[in-house]
Amino acid sequence: MKRFETLSGCACCPVHRRRFLATGCAACAGAASLVGVGRLAHAAEKTDKTRIRVIYALHAEVQPGADWPNVGFDFRPVMARIDAALKQGCPGFEFVTSMAKTPQDAQKILDEDQSAAIDGYLVYQMNCWNRVVQPVLATNKPTLYADFQYGGSGGYLVYTAGFLRDKRPNVGLVASSDPDDLITAVKCFDIVKKGGTVEDFAAATARVRKSRTPAASGMACEPDRLELLDTKDWHAAMKRAKILTVGGGFPNIVPAIVKEMGIEVEDVPYAELNAAWEAADKDQANEIADRWQKTAKKIEDVSRKTLEESAAMYLAQKEVLKKRNANAITINCLG
Repeated sequence: MKRFETLSGCACCPVHRRRFLATGCAACAGAASLVGVGRLAHAAEKTDKTRIRVIYALHAEVQPGADWPNVGFDFRPVMARIDAALKQGCPGFEFVTSMAKTPQDAQKILDEDQSAAIDGYLVYQMNCWNRVVQPVLATNKPTLYADFQYGGSGGYLVYTAGFLRDKRPNVGLVASSDPDDLITAVKCFDIVKKGGTVEDFAAATARVRKSRTPAASGMACEPDRLELLDTKDWHAAMKRAKILTVGGGFPNIVPAIVKEMGIEVEDVPYAELNAAWEAADKDQANEIADRWQKTAKKIEDVSRKTLEESAAMYLAQKEVLKKRNANAITINCLG
């Protein structure tokens, strides 16, 4: 795993609250990927600033295979923007950034940090299942665990649940697309710098998270009357049902569905769905995209082309369902 290390981020990237997934700012991306041997030496110098090691947990700077967010996704601009947001929002802090793919990568960073006067760790889960935060938490240093939405969220949720069950005392949590939420949580590291405990740090991040979480809006619900079947009719309906699984990858689930529920499950290759997508009526897809645009409360960071392609995929799924006489479809998103 290639690792880069640099102090703070570049200052030329503006912080766009809702454009973390956008690409661009090539100059910042280049700055974030520099291997700064000299800067590491500087990081160990005595300073009154709170020094935080930022570790991005991911496979590679550019997504090498099928995983969230998508094949070929460029994480470099995203990391550069996070670095820039931290530098701008936390002037009393010093950030040393690295990347790690495996627990071994993380441990190597931790070993090097023994002489680097690191006050705490910010671990950013960029991909789902990279087990980087676990060895970091084992240091018992205050650790803020952050989620890159949709890219790291699966692993973040699973790992976080484990930390909460284990009552890990030194972990704070932040999962937000708002850079201000991240910055406010990072400032909690100062508590330990000023003599507080890791428990004080974790409690402070929890208070920050709760206070910055918007309150529930109107909870009035429209009537949604559900007609229930008796057990006999329900079981008969299940036997008439068919689920299509596109791309496979459900080996432990399908047999249980067939055995316990009596539902037929049929595998569909990606090629069949892709062919239906290519053959979808473009005019009809455009009409659906028009409807989405007109009825959506807000559409952000989604191009018209993506809307039309998504509408074509919607039509493709309906066509495959009709062709195979099925009433449900599920797709392996990592195929």
